[in-house]
Amino acid sequence: MTVVALASVKASPGVTTSLLALAATWPGQRPVLLVDADPDGGSLAARTGLLTEPGLTSLAAAARRTLRAGELERHTQPLPGGGVPALVGPADPEHASRALQLLGGPLATALRSDPDRDGLVDCGRLRAGSPAAPLAAAADVLVVVARPRLDELQHLRPALPRLLAVGARPALLLVGEGPYPPGEVAAALDVTVLTTLPHDPAGADQLSGQRRRAGRLERTTLLRAARAVAEQLRAADETTGGGAHESSVSDEPAPPASTTAVRERSVSGNGHRDRTGWVAALTRGSPTAREPD
Repeated sequence: MTVVALASVKASPGVTTSLLALAATWPGQRPVLLVDADPDGGSLAARTGLLTEPGLTSLAAAARRTLRAGELERHTQPLPGGGVPALVGPADPEHASRALQLLGGPLATALRSDPDRDGLVDCGRLRAGSPAAPLAAAADVLVVVARPRLDELQHLRPALPRLLAVGARPALLLVGEGPYPPGEVAAALDVTVLTTLPHDPAGADQLSGQRRRAGRLERTTLLRAARAVAEQLRAADETTGGGAHESSVSDEPAPPASTTAVRERSVSGNGHRDRTGWVAALTRGSPTAREPD
């Protein structure tokens, strides 16, 4: 199976929304399983109207010694509408962290050893020592979600080498508009950049069931862009023969989706047209580096 983990390193750029969008557009014949493994407390249940149990907490209680074959299915719930099975996390950070400390390694093994379906895992914000780290490291691709703003990109500069050091295979998913185009971000951070997802609050509300408009979800800019990202990730799995641990997502940054406006210009940290200025600001954290208001 293909296992794709999603996480951020700073702020809340839309990891759960990105997870739901990929699940709604995931290509191929194998079904997909969602795992809400955010140590700061899961939001998938509240976002989609599900109960918090069965889920990660009940699975941790049932699998204190070993995670037996077929155990996952007994603790999942179908998402409203599409019926995609989801292992939801508790909202309480203490309960979520404790469950992940018990389950992290065995759950990663169970996801990777399932030949019949793919896995999408929300790892939340990946801090040092995160109990979701085994899931992020075991994934075929770790999709790091961020907005193309200096205050978020600056935190990626030291984080990406740390992720590589623990065996993760990161690719960057940019969300929304910003002064830094994908190709420039890819070159500055030396990381694969996937198709950009638009900032689409109305589409996100429809995706989580908070706004019902029949027939409109598939036409949202969010899902059109997410489909391109899902195809990139799934194509990488097919290239490696299906579930190979080495990621083969193209090192060439993908162009932003045609529905997403991106300012294709070089901008320094202080707002001048200087291709190296903002890259230097990533390293120095210059107090003169400013984002547009």
